[in-house]
Amino acid sequence: MTNTIGSLTSNLWAWLSIGFIIAGVLCFLGYYFSGTTSRKRLLFVGTFVLLALTLFSFTAAYMTYTDAQNERLAIVFSDSMEVREAPKKTGTIAFELHAGTKLEIIDQDGDLGSY
Repeated sequence: MTNTIGSLTSNLWAWLSIGFIIAGVLCFLGYYFSGTTSRKRLLFVGTFVLLALTLFSFTAAYMTYTDAQNERLAIVFSDSMEVREAPKKTGTIAFELHAGTKLEIIDQDGDLGSY
């Protein structure tokens, strides 16, 4: 389910939600003004299906938006940087990152400035 929600941006999910609610209102109006019983049944069920799709797409838009706001990324701009086992100059070097590497910041200790 997360892959489905994350497959579209929050703006696109919001536009889908608006489209579903407009289609739901049109479906309800069709139900209200319809003369035949079979058409009324179809439009009545369609109204609730579109309402469920509206709620799903609105929830997906909210979840995608909050995920994007909580994601903290960084990109290495220097040619290379050493990652140490401890957050101090005397820590042993664990590995090296090169320019253009995209990182996710999961914790921060003090200022993120360069050494």
